[in-house]
Amino acid sequence: MSGAPDRVSIPGRFFFRALLASAMLSCIGVACYGFVRNIVDTWPGWWLPVLALLVSLESIFSERLANAPERHLEDAVRFRVAEAVSLVLVVRLVSSLAYGWPHFMGDLRMWTAEPWTILDLTFVLSTAILAGFWVVARKLGIALQSLEADPFEHALSPTDAEYDLRSSMPSRGLTDRSAEGRRVAGIFLGGGAVMLVLVGLSHINIAEMEVVEAANVRWLGSNLLAYFALGLALISEVRYATLVATWEVQEIPVLGQLGRRWLSLLAGSLLLVAVTAALLPTSYSVNLYQAISQIVQWVIYGVAYAIMLVVGGVGYLLALVMSLFSGKPVEAPPMTPMMEMPVFEGDAGGEPAAWWPLVRSLIFWAVIVGGGGYALFHFLQDRWGLFRGFHPWDLLKRFWAWLVSVWAKTGEVVQQVREEAARRRALRQSAAARSQRRRRRALTPRERVQELYVRALDVADRYGLGRAPNLTPSEYLPCLAPHVPEAENDLSELTRTFERARYSCDDVSPSDVERAGGCCEALEQALEARAASEAAT
Repeated sequence: MSGAPDRVSIPGRFFFRALLASAMLSCIGVACYGFVRNIVDTWPGWWLPVLALLVSLESIFSERLANAPERHLEDAVRFRVAEAVSLVLVVRLVSSLAYGWPHFMGDLRMWTAEPWTILDLTFVLSTAILAGFWVVARKLGIALQSLEADPFEHALSPTDAEYDLRSSMPSRGLTDRSAEGRRVAGIFLGGGAVMLVLVGLSHINIAEMEVVEAANVRWLGSNLLAYFALGLALISEVRYATLVATWEVQEIPVLGQLGRRWLSLLAGSLLLVAVTAALLPTSYSVNLYQAISQIVQWVIYGVAYAIMLVVGGVGYLLALVMSLFSGKPVEAPPMTPMMEMPVFEGDAGGEPAAWWPLVRSLIFWAVIVGGGGYALFHFLQDRWGLFRGFHPWDLLKRFWAWLVSVWAKTGEVVQQVREEAARRRALRQSAAARSQRRRRRALTPRERVQELYVRALDVADRYGLGRAPNLTPSEYLPCLAPHVPEAENDLSELTRTFERARYSCDDVSPSDVERAGGCCEALEQALEARAASEAAT
């Protein structure tokens, strides 16, 4: 019998599949907790899903350890006994500590006086439920381990001495991985049926035979969706493991990035299904008018809620500042009263002799400490080399390197944005400087005529007769002239002078500037008179 720890490595992909299977079973533990809480609302059974997850992981990994080639029969018996005693002790301690430390101390005194009280109904039922999780997880562990390729399955050459023996074996010595996949799928579907029954019963008050409000058990619906999502992910991983093992047996090379792409497609598929399920209606549809009305109500509610959040946050900050200036201390919330320590009462038939409780207590604690310590020692010793092939530091280093790269890329993007902003700010400053220099120097007659025409356009636009962007000055003239017939000649003169100053190389004299200024003033007076007449009518 070897006392050295087993050197059984756990591949990262197998660890991921075991975690999916354990989390899936933990969802069933959550449903069990919700069902029991519906019957006994004072039961603090939050630890049941947690232990279901841990027990399932332990069962899958212990099955991998138990199948190690170097393990003998006596080692296997000791291995399973230590495992069972350790798990039972953990369940007993956690189920008692869930009620609080005072209750746990009271249980210790009660177990010392009456050792048989350690086997109460809650502990027995919890142990039975967790034993069921352990058995199901063990079957999943066997199936997951059978999906891996065995070196014995590799094809042999016809000249090999074992070729005839391999050919005469059932399925030519190959593992039927499709059967293992069907086993996993069967466990998934069976667990789903159990989940549906438990969630349905959790919606019924068994004591009064009435339906419970949905708000009280809504979280069970989310747990049900999580179960099916984890189950689909596990079945996808089973399919991937089957393909990889088949390719390895057939000596077909597999690309290194296939596993990552498979996980990415799996995550995308689950996300697409989740979004589709969230968008699909869960009741009778409504007509278009009701749908639009509901959307408008949601928008109004969202805006009002956002305003309330902003106003409430500002009000809270103002109240906090006022409290700092007023000097009034903030009142502490009332403390929740602690649970009273349970008092152990002796037998009603009379108090036994003083020496017998002492001896009984010593025997009880000797068995618990001795047997439990021995079991825990071998439990930890057997699993000391379990994760030798699993290096969490490598994952942390990769994650840290990814964070560093993201931070560096973010810094590059921020630097590029800053440089672009600085360039645009320099361009705006340069344009403003040129405009300022242009304003400082005296304008030429050609520039004065163009400025007067732009001024005339601004005046016309102010009275609602502005020029459209697609119209040239010549095209704009017949559009504006009918509105100011008394200034039509001035408008024509101003347009011709502007076109000569803007689009030709002819000289523009100061007299042209004076005539353009007069035309601009005449046009402005005509527009004012038109506006006054329209206001009078």
